[in-house]
Amino acid sequence: MQADGLLTPFQAAQLLRGKSRRFVIGRYKVLDRIGLGGMGEVFLAEHLDMRRRAAVKVLPRALSDSPFARERFLREAWTAGQIDHLNVVRAYDIGEDRG
Repeated sequence: MQADGLLTPFQAAQLLRGKSRRFVIGRYKVLDRIGLGGMGEVFLAEHLDMRRRAAVKVLPRALSDSPFARERFLREAWTAGQIDHLNVVRAYDIGEDRG
């Protein structure tokens, strides 16, 4: 399936590990994991309708129950959406998927 372009190497590795739930997050199809940090994982993803690639940051489930962590995550996204500079990543969307 990978050779036919149906799966990315990341998706194939996830399937081999028995994990297939994280292929779609909200309106985005996950193509690869590109980062990992204290406030979450960052994935290379493609918008399902627009076919536009984007980085999608996901708050870990372990932190999603913490009001402090959720507020910090939302504040970070809001701040990133307000900045318009060539050297700073800009946020275009925020949402919740499966809690």
